[in-house]
Amino acid sequence: MALLLVGLAGCGSKSQTFVPITVADAGVASDTGASGIDTSGAGVDSAGGGDVAAADSTAPVDTGAADAGSPDAGSADTGTEDTGAADTFTPPKPCAYDAEKGPAPTLCPVGQVCVGNTGGCTGWVSGTCKPTVGTCPPSTQPVCGCDGKDYANPCEAQKATVTVKSGGTCPTTVAKPCAGNTGKFCDISEQCDVNGCEASDAGICVKVPAVCPDGGTAECGCDGNTYPNACFRQKAKVSKKHAGACAPSTTVTPCKVGPAGKPTGCGAGTYCKTLSTNPIACVGDGECEKIPVVCDNSSAPVCGCDGKTYGNPCELSKAKQNMKQAGQCGSNTCTEGANSCPVGMYCAVPQGQCGTQGICFNKPPATACTGVLDQVCGCDGKAYTNASCAAVQGVVVKSKGACGP
Repeated sequence: MALLLVGLAGCGSKSQTFVPITVADAGVASDTGASGIDTSGAGVDSAGGGDVAAADSTAPVDTGAADAGSPDAGSADTGTEDTGAADTFTPPKPCAYDAEKGPAPTLCPVGQVCVGNTGGCTGWVSGTCKPTVGTCPPSTQPVCGCDGKDYANPCEAQKATVTVKSGGTCPTTVAKPCAGNTGKFCDISEQCDVNGCEASDAGICVKVPAVCPDGGTAECGCDGNTYPNACFRQKAKVSKKHAGACAPSTTVTPCKVGPAGKPTGCGAGTYCKTLSTNPIACVGDGECEKIPVVCDNSSAPVCGCDGKTYGNPCELSKAKQNMKQAGQCGSNTCTEGANSCPVGMYCAVPQGQCGTQGICFNKPPATACTGVLDQVCGCDGKAYTNASCAAVQGVVVKSKGACGP
């Protein structure tokens, strides 16, 4: 039995796969050559229908009926499967971000995340928007992430929104000693993380982190500043003094926040933090505290005395503000003297309660300031003809009569 392979392709179709066909030889010499093969593609035997019927009477694939043209009439390849609808393709959206800050959530459409190109671990990173990943196949194709961690495959790295640094596992490194009496130094991309503040203290070389996580254990740096965690301290290239926040200075410097929210008594690098025992949170006596140099992005909203909402107490202190209340600021609440109301409005509080929380009210028109003499002293320390004239200027009455010395 001879085996012959013939490629069948429907008219107009390029996607049909190669199909092997077995042709049985009936032993007739006239049907063993090229003339006995259906080469027309239309089902007509070039050797003559009668000769083929006799020679191929035992061939199940070439009975004559198969050559009638019905299987190859074009009905199987009408073109409906190639209308273009299945070929619709939307190219991925390109994106870019600063590796130190990480990709912003608004860079890509909803349900997608900006995945940096391989090796994009520092500087300005280019990438493409890819769908967020929920589950990954159990394939093993290890890659090394820009975070220095190994991932089973690129999908797992994308699932963790980590850019792939290189293929394969991350190289194993042995901590290199530095500083102190070692006489060794770190590479330009590293810093010597010293545990201690003395010149003789040694450390190990660590990569300077680009992005730090929120939360963790606070650490006190040798510069006297408290860092949210070790990563932030290493990023600032500051040695570790001890775990936990830096202890407050034993030298207490008193200060005061006036009715208009203006602090007095603190030097550079510090701000006046009002005492929790004050009857009014935003004004009164306080103590000078060091301004934080860095804060994480942990969410614990607080309302500042300036009427603004801060992400956490650290961000509040960094802005040199005191806390008016926990949580977000109300849409219409304000603090007298903090100028936290929109233009054309002022913070109205009861008479004599300067610096307290109030409600934003529209300033009265200028015509409300009559010439009737009923002198009052405003919370700004100035005298006004009467209470209406003070309100026109957006000032709350502190007391009746003239202001004291």
